Amino acid sequence: MGLAFSDTLYREAVIGGAEQVPPFTPAVQNPAGKILNDTLNWMEISGCYTATGTEQYAIIGSFKTSANTQSEGCFGVTGSYYYVDDVGVYDFDPLPDTLVLCKGESRTIGKSFLDATYSWNTGAADSILTINQEGRYIVNATLGNCVFSDTVVVLENDKQLSLLPADTLLCEGEELDLSIPLPGTYLWSDGSGSNQISIVEDGTYTVEIQNNCGVFNHSFEVTTEICGCNVYVPTAFSPNGDGNNDVLQCYVSCDFPYQAIRFEVFDRWGGLVYSNKSSDIQSIIWDGTFKGKALDPGVYAWFFEYEYIRNGTVNHKTISGEVHIFR
Repeated sequence: MGLAFSDTLYREAVIGGAEQVPPFTPAVQNPAGKILNDTLNWMEISGCYTATGTEQYAIIGSFKTSANTQSEGCFGVTGSYYYVDDVGVYDFDPLPDTLVLCKGESRTIGKSFLDATYSWNTGAADSILTINQEGRYIVNATLGNCVFSDTVVVLENDKQLSLLPADTLLCEGEELDLSIPLPGTYLWSDGSGSNQISIVEDGTYTVEIQNNCGVFNHSFEVTTEICGCNVYVPTAFSPNGDGNNDVLQCYVSCDFPYQAIRFEVFDRWGGLVYSNKSSDIQSIIWDGTFKGKALDPGVYAWFFEYEYIRNGTVNHKTISGEVHIFR
């Protein structure tokens, strides 16, 4: 005997005594080897099942054919009648997903579940627990061979409010994504009512949060500017050995960690005459030669690829320009 769950109603007529086995895998059934042979008393069949959320119907019956049903002590018996009583499907959900503690508040969480025994991640062993600080609290309830678990995230209202954003600087093209974990109702200065907001423009942003601890207001400024690194490559140099402007170098001023990827120079026909792939900016030094031979005066094109890291994101940049060689 067992019990199965289904999202559709199952009906099957028995025609001419034909055996009909429900086409379901039982979620709960009597254990293998445990034969239901007590003809006087009630026998309990119980178990645990993790719901998918689509269940609509509970189907009770035998999910095995006669050939696959184990029996004993049945001589000359052509059939049996089973009576089902006290069917219970119990939901284990003693904790909310999130709980907010107001300033100085303590709360009691949890509730009893049938005849289970309990263990919390704090070491407590009762069905309920009194808390007064933030954290993740987990309770396990053991019932026979089944172990159920539930979790609540407890937030302190004042602590979470102190983590709301202060004035923020955004680079152009960047987006500030905010997600405030406090439960409650929200009203932003742009009229939105979510606990999440994406900001791409500068301005003053305000939010009103209302929950069981009260009504709270917060505002902050967002400023945008053009970010990146300032790269300077001279437009001319004179590699004539007089000690003045004899080499071409690259200069970088950057507020973020950065490194070079490649610096290359090409002649007017597109031929590569200089290449440096070191990450060290200081190593970019070109003396106006190619394979040890001084190049003719004229215009040469340079390309510089580098990267910098801001807010944990790697940004790649490629810039180019021209340089004149005078001799």
